[in-house]
Formats: sequence, C-alpha cells, structure tokens
Amino acid sequence: MVFYLLFFMDILFITGLFPKEMEEEIFKKSKGIVEYAANNFQWNILRGVEKYNNQSIKIVNALYIGPFPDLYSDFIIKSSTFKHIDTAKDVNVGFINCRLFRDYSRYKAVFKELKEWSNSKKNDQILLIYGMHTPFLRAAQQIKLFNRNIKICLVIPDLPIFMCSKTNMYYTWRTHQIMKKIYSCLDCVDAYVVLTNNMIDYLGINSVPYIVIEGIINSFPIQNIKKDQNNTKKILFYAGSLCKRYGILNLLQAFIATTNPSFQLWICGTGDAKSLVMDYQNKDNRIKYYGQLRHEKILEMQIEATLLINPRTSEGEYTMYSFPSKTMEYMLSGTPVLMNYLSGIPMEYYPYLKLLKDESIETLTEAIDYTLNQPASELIRFGEIAREFVLKNKDTKEQGRKIYQLLYSLTVTE
Repeated sequence: MVFYLLFFMDILFITGLFPKEMEEEIFKKSKGIVEYAANNFQWNILRGVEKYNNQSIKIVNALYIGPFPDLYSDFIIKSSTFKHIDTAKDVNVGFINCRLFRDYSRYKAVFKELKEWSNSKKNDQILLIYGMHTPFLRAAQQIKLFNRNIKICLVIPDLPIFMCSKTNMYYTWRTHQIMKKIYSCLDCVDAYVVLTNNMIDYLGINSVPYIVIEGIINSFPIQNIKKDQNNTKKILFYAGSLCKRYGILNLLQAFIATTNPSFQLWICGTGDAKSLVMDYQNKDNRIKYYGQLRHEKILEMQIEATLLINPRTSEGEYTMYSFPSKTMEYMLSGTPVLMNYLSGIPMEYYPYLKLLKDESIETLTEAIDYTLNQPASELIRFGEIAREFVLKNKDTKEQGRKIYQLLYSLTVTE
C-alpha cells in the first residue's frame, strides 16, 4: 500500500447526506422517515476513503429529504456551502422541493457544480455517486460527454425497484419507469460498490469492476461501551422503519405472547405500521413506543437494551438484494442481535448473531423468552464478540481501503 503515501485523486462525491450544522433543522422539518441509515453510510464512506486520499474530497450535496408539502416543510431548498473538514469546499445545491419539479431541478443544480469541477482539467478525476438516484446519474452521464477522462463509481445501497412498499398499479408503473431511466444512465459508470452479490447478478454488470461491502461502521460515537452486568432490566429493542413488510406485526404478536411481566419492548421509528404499534402499546403496557428519535439517542438505547431485534423475514424478493443496515449498527452496540436468516447477509456474520430456527411467531416468542432470561454476563460476552468482529472487519479503515483501491484501479486501467 505504499502508493497511498504518494498518490492522491481529485474525488468529487455526489451525496444526499446531512451536514452536521443542518441535522437539527432537517429533523424538525421532516414529516416522514428521516434517512439516518443512508446519512450514516454516506458519512462513513467519506471518512473511509479520505483516510487514504492525500487530499480532501469535495462534496456536492442534494439533501435526501422528502418532498414538500407532505414529507418536508420547505418548498425551496436554498443553496449553501459547508466544510466537512477545514480544507474542504463543499456545496449544498438548491432545488425546488415539490414532486413536479424536484428531480429536474436537482439534476440541473448538480450538473452545474460538476461542470465547474470538470473544467479544472485536473488529472485522475473520480466521480463517486451515492445511490441509484436519477438526477445524480443524469448529471454524471452528461458530464462524461464534456470530459470522457472522468471515471465514475456508483455506490448502490438499494435497488429502487424494491424500495417502495406500495403495490398498486401506479406505483408499480412509476417504479419501472424510474428503473428504465436509471438503466439508460449506467453506460457512464466505470465501477460499482454494492451491498450484495445478488445486486451484481440482477443488474447484469459483472463485466465492470466492482466490490461488495455490506456497509461501513464508525465506532467514534460509542467508543467506550461498558455494559452493566447487574442490570435487572429485560429490554427488547427495535429501531427502524415501521413497515408491515419488515415484520413489525410478527414482533408485536410474538412479544405479547410472552408472559414475563418484567419484559419490555421498546420501539423507535415511523412508517405505515405506526398506528398498529400504538394499538399494541395500548393493549400491553410493557410495550413502549418512542416515535422517531435522533440517531444519538437511538445509539444510547441500543446499548441500554438487553437484546436487539430485526423481525424482517425472508419473504419478498427484495431480501435477496439488501443488507439490513441496522445489522452492523446493532452489532457495534455490544448488545446481542436476534433475527432471521436472510439471503442478503453473508455467512461470516452468522456466528455473531442469534438466529431463529424458523420464521413462525411461536418460534420468535420462544426465542425472546429464552434469550431475555439468559444470564446478563453471557449476553454481554456474546455482544462483545460481535462488536469485535465488526470493528475488525467492517470499520471505516477496512471498508474505506477497499473502496479506495477500487477507485485507484480506475486511474491505472485503460
């Protein structure tokens, strides 16, 4: 890795992350799900790659927020500048935040910044893009017509065709139209970072350089974990999207079937099953619904909990093409994780997870009962081993190295 000490690339990262100084504003103005998982992943990619590049990465940012008026309170998003580190010159592009004009205005604003960057005529220009977002890909495709020497790497955290939980004819048609536009832009992409091998097969892009990383964790927010072995609380914790297809109903039904009065189920998040969660909270006072909280608070609650759960089942084709981002974050907390076998999760994770033998509600009830009654010392040790695994293999240093090597290979391969 000697070249890391001598070589740097001019990298521009097209993102939708939340600048630190805007996080509070975004949280207050959002009326739907706040994309904390995507935000953390983007920041961790940035941190990881920048460890190896002897030059700061420029961010061109179009916030991943919902449209006005139903999911965000601002009709116009104003352009601004920020610095993720002292030497950076980052840009938040402005755009019209309503459904009719949103994508086009995001595309135009991002393209303007790309054109200015590409005119610098520097060598080894790398364009890194987060997400199969049509405005980002259209802008990248257009900029390559101006400067064919620019190399483009696309990070694919999800396949848009499987992201929408709505199944009516309009949304099915609309999703397929979006995928057509995306496919028409992929000819400009020189390399891919994906979360599962199945994504490569689905998109048919195995002839192009790629790497598979399930995600990236950053240990900084919770470096000094000390679990209390004398804690008598028995807390089962879930944080994430409250979507019916993610198994939240199974979790609620399984939990109320437990009979231990000292058990508690803490739930954080929002989604189409929110009212269902609130109904169950009224039925069973052991269930505590906290709504959508700031990410820092979620991390604290994960550490305080006895057991973390992801109730997602293997039902649905989308499970083949996704790696649940909460898996890594859960493991990082040092609290054991209970979940089903999912085809998007590599086998190397399985020794560090408490896996259900089948997906029935009865099995889930039994597993909750059995695990919450295990000695605290055993659960803490299990969680510590899982934490050590992700810290060693999935942190910004290790995963950032893989991405950086992929980007570097584009500059030496004709």
